[in-house]
Amino acid sequence: TCPAYPVIDEIKAQMMKNGAVNAMMSGSGPTVFGIFDDPDKAEFARDQLKISGLSKQTFLTTVSKPGGTKYGKK
Repeated sequence: TCPAYPVIDEIKAQMMKNGAVNAMMSGSGPTVFGIFDDPDKAEFARDQLKISGLSKQTFLTTVSKPGGTKYGKK
């Protein structure tokens, strides 16, 4: 998918440059997401994506339970 849509790699690279621990495309797209361990870096990366015009929409979310749980088990 990335060779056909180079903007995906551009978005991932920008997230990594701005502090993402990792950046990936979900399944077959169209969502590209970054994982951040610092909320300030996440906000900065979101703002940079908006300014760049690479992304049509940007969202900043959090995990529901930091540390992660599945069915009440760690």
